[in-house]
Amino acid sequence: MKNELDNVNPAHYRQGAMQTIDVMKAKLTTEEFRGHLKGCILKYVTREKLKNGIEDLEKAQWYLDYLIAFDTNQPFKSHAEIEEMLAQQDVLEAGLQDMQNRLTREAGSENE
Repeated sequence: MKNELDNVNPAHYRQGAMQTIDVMKAKLTTEEFRGHLKGCILKYVTREKLKNGIEDLEKAQWYLDYLIAFDTNQPFKSHAEIEEMLAQQDVLEAGLQDMQNRLTREAGSENE
């Protein structure tokens, strides 16, 4: 789980029923939407040395990942969403391990 502010895909982008990018995807033609994504990639790559450095490259990566998912007809998950899912999986696995350890201890004490 990330505690720091996510400037690449901030929470306010995900608050409504649809993100702005989803509205654009619904309203634009395929080529217009691909052009928007490619324009964003170009914008962030070309300004990274002048403005926000690595953060701009991460934004470009976000749009590139989105474009790849769009072109391959795959569901898009941002790196932050994947990190969150992995963190939740770690918590679940730790809970299952604790439960297994407890059951093993209880079974051992019953056999004594």
